[in-house]
Amino acid sequence: MTRWCADSRFATIGRGLLRAILVVALFATVGSLAVVSYDYVDPTVTGREYYARIVLACLIGPALFCLARIRRIEFSTADLLVLLFGGYVLFNYWLHDGMRFGEVENLLLAFLFYLVFRVFLAYWPDFRRWMLLALLVSGLYEGGLGLVQLYGGAASHHTLYRLTGTFFNPGPYAGYLAAVAGMAWVVVLRSYRTVRFVRGAGWSETLRRNLTLRNLTFGVGCGVLLLGVLLLPVSMSRAAWLSLLVVGGTAAIVETGAGQRIREFFKRRRRLLLPAFVVGLLLTSGAVVCVYGLKRGSADGRLLIWRVSGRVIAQHPWTGVGVGNFGPAYVEEQARYLAERDPASAQVQRAGLPDYAFNEYLHLGVELGVIGLGLFLVILVTTFRNRQAEGREFLYGGSGVLLFALASYPFHIFPTLLLFVLCLAGAQGGRKGWNGRWATGLVLVFTTLGLAARWPVWRAEREAQREWTRLRRFYRLEAYESIAEEYARLYDRLSHEARFVYEYGYVLNRVGQWEESSEVLSRGICLSGGPMFYNIRGNNYRATGRYDCAEADYRHAYALLPGRMYSLYLLAGLYIERGDTVRGREVARSILEFQPRIPSPATADMKTKARRLLEQTTDETK
Repeated sequence: MTRWCADSRFATIGRGLLRAILVVALFATVGSLAVVSYDYVDPTVTGREYYARIVLACLIGPALFCLARIRRIEFSTADLLVLLFGGYVLFNYWLHDGMRFGEVENLLLAFLFYLVFRVFLAYWPDFRRWMLLALLVSGLYEGGLGLVQLYGGAASHHTLYRLTGTFFNPGPYAGYLAAVAGMAWVVVLRSYRTVRFVRGAGWSETLRRNLTLRNLTFGVGCGVLLLGVLLLPVSMSRAAWLSLLVVGGTAAIVETGAGQRIREFFKRRRRLLLPAFVVGLLLTSGAVVCVYGLKRGSADGRLLIWRVSGRVIAQHPWTGVGVGNFGPAYVEEQARYLAERDPASAQVQRAGLPDYAFNEYLHLGVELGVIGLGLFLVILVTTFRNRQAEGREFLYGGSGVLLFALASYPFHIFPTLLLFVLCLAGAQGGRKGWNGRWATGLVLVFTTLGLAARWPVWRAEREAQREWTRLRRFYRLEAYESIAEEYARLYDRLSHEARFVYEYGYVLNRVGQWEESSEVLSRGICLSGGPMFYNIRGNNYRATGRYDCAEADYRHAYALLPGRMYSLYLLAGLYIERGDTVRGREVARSILEFQPRIPSPATADMKTKARRLLEQTTDETK
């Protein structure tokens, strides 16, 4: 009997210790969202992604131990679809011979986080409550930091905006805060009647009796909701406003039972149904018009991006263009689309070089095709059919991210992607399904081996990123001779970074290594497709006397962005250098007639030089 009691006591201690480890691992995972490191070129991106890899490697051991302690892990249809989606991403990358494995890695990391937290929840179902608290704490931190930034107490991470939190601009920040604030609103709605303040004999007793997980979650939720209401209007993110309004309104109707009362009201007064619908439609239309007029140029720009993205999907409907290939495919299709428009039209002037479709569903359609997009939508449908009481807050949090994804790019911002993954994992369960214990164990074991194999590569990339950050100081000072060899040494490890490839190609151009520069820039065109890659490569061809190739690159660069005159300026200089005065004067006149959307000293200088070129060629002809 004594031995049995001792064994039971040790089992209880071991179970409590393992649960404590899971809570620490949870907060370490959520803490990765706040990592900002200026040792990297992207201080709000690169550091937290590397930190998340370290955290994930540390989570594998506890996940395997938890898996060994349970007999079943119920895999729902959504879990199987998530597994299938991860496999399809890898297959799609291989099918299109992708060059940017970093984006695939982030998606696979998200999948592994999902799997690990599903194991934690299978071992300890109440772990879901700690997950909710951790996400609310992250929102409280972001909101508090944003408030301090707004009042000048902390620096933002963007030179043009005061409110960014730990993000690089207010848009992603507002999207994250809106999703967490939506979860906080649901917590408040579901808990305000049950939370009670209990007075004890003294302050320590009062604190002990009230410091429960439920009360703590409610208090943090109230703080997040207050900060969200205060800061989201300042962010000027219309997608975040939409996200919080829709999620908050839906929660208020569903969680309070107001929906049933509204249905009963209109059953008794059917004549009011049509007038109410008309009034609601008018109010919604008015709100849409007001929001559109608030930042009309930005809205029109996104409409152009969506239209061109739809054309890309129509050309590559089934498997898309491949993961990470949105940029090159988009700019080429945009060039064809703008060629059909008047050069002076607003669409031509507004065209840019987006890295994202500003609609994640369109972006998935472009890169993964209808197959990938369909898989993702089916995952959402099967997840939202599960309306268990324990995971409702996570459903609302995931809905906030999905609504924000209609006009932004949350899945390309690692904190928001991880938030969505945790919400997706927290919303699962509550139904019988396939026992995936052994399959999960095999995936985690192979994952551990894969992480171990990739670790030297990640470490080398991290060191290369830090070295690149140091070299960029000399790059800005135009000390190209002193950094050319250093850039060459980093090229193998950073050849997937479009910005690094451009800088290296430009450095080689400035030191006179034109053939090597053209080779590097050709790779950059496959990564990005931006016009500056063509412009600098055209300069290389021009320097080596390959004028036809240079002309082709300049013209293609202008076709990609006909709203910018720099390529015309280079083309005019090329014609004069070749002695083709007629075409040189023609292009120079086009520069003088060009009306830039945003005048700048650079555009004024190019116009001045074009005018001087016309005067010189006129004198020569006389």
